[in-house]
Amino acid sequence: MTIGQQVYFLGFPLGMKGGSPYDYPYPLAKSGVLSGVDSWHGTNLLYIDGHANRGFSGGPLICYENQTTNMQIAGVVTSFRIDPDSVNSGIGIAVDIRHVIDLINSNPQLTQ
Repeated sequence: MTIGQQVYFLGFPLGMKGGSPYDYPYPLAKSGVLSGVDSWHGTNLLYIDGHANRGFSGGPLICYENQTTNMQIAGVVTSFRIDPDSVNSGIGIAVDIRHVIDLINSNPQLTQ
């Protein structure tokens, strides 16, 4: 991923969901731009500039792999920053997928 790259995130904002003929819910999609990268206690954080609402946290952050048509999961959305006036700032935070995979691998009982 590179700064300025288009990213997409999926979730169920404000309890909303898409439907299907099989009555199986599917998430809504939003897009944004990877605005920055930071590290916090050894975890890579990805900053997304893309307005979202409650319900996207826990959803995947997706991007195109190396400017190809292949998409990959780049991270997991953790939150969106709220400014002091309780307004959504439009800045989202995701955890790098490598950290998520490391957590899963270090806790094999979670995959059983």
